Amino acid sequence: MGSVVRSLNGLKPLRPASLFEMVVIAITEQQLSLAAAFHIRGRLVARFGTRYAGLWISPAPETLAETPLDDLMNCGLSRRKAEYTKSLAQRVGDGTFDLDALAQKNDADAYADLVNQRGLGPWSA
Repeated sequence: MGSVVRSLNGLKPLRPASLFEMVVIAITEQQLSLAAAFHIRGRLVARFGTRYAGLWISPAPETLAETPLDDLMNCGLSRRKAEYTKSLAQRVGDGTFDLDALAQKNDADAYADLVNQRGLGPWSA
């Protein structure tokens, strides 16, 4: 393994394309193995995302906001996580929760804004 690790020195994991995608990842990973959460997100993206140049793009907040809870649950989300995801998508989509505005805030204020969102606790924030 040492030679493999040395050959990857400096390589960073890919970051999600948007803060919304990052928060959806945080919700799906709560109290699950990373492998299970990865498969659930894969189903969400394949079902509700869009394909561009052979790559999948995660669903927009507006798309998930309009998605029935049962359809989100059919991707593997629990009812509670489906509710959190849909609710967050609605707030981001209609502008009542501006994730991009978090970049302008100090860490404490951004953290407070995140933990005040249903479905995001201290670990997720």
